[in-house]
Amino acid sequence: TTLVTRELAACCNIIQGVISIYRWQGKVETDNEILMIIKSTEENYKAIENSIKELHPYEVPEIISLPIRYGFEKYLKWINDVTKAGHE
Repeated sequence: TTLVTRELAACCNIIQGVISIYRWQGKVETDNEILMIIKSTEENYKAIENSIKELHPYEVPEIISLPIRYGFEKYLKWINDVTKAGHE
């Protein structure tokens, strides 16, 4: 809700029930996690990263950005229109 309220994201999908297996501090760990897919613009990335670091309980949360090469033009325009990037 915070990212949408702050107009940093147009939409966030929250996917529960993700099982992650990873190496942390020399041990292999298995945890139930929640995956969040954030629809936004490249211009908002740094503010989104800062917000996640502020709110997330992990010391090193997974925060990655994937480029969008193609997409439905009206949807991509909507993302731009409803985020801060579209207001500048």
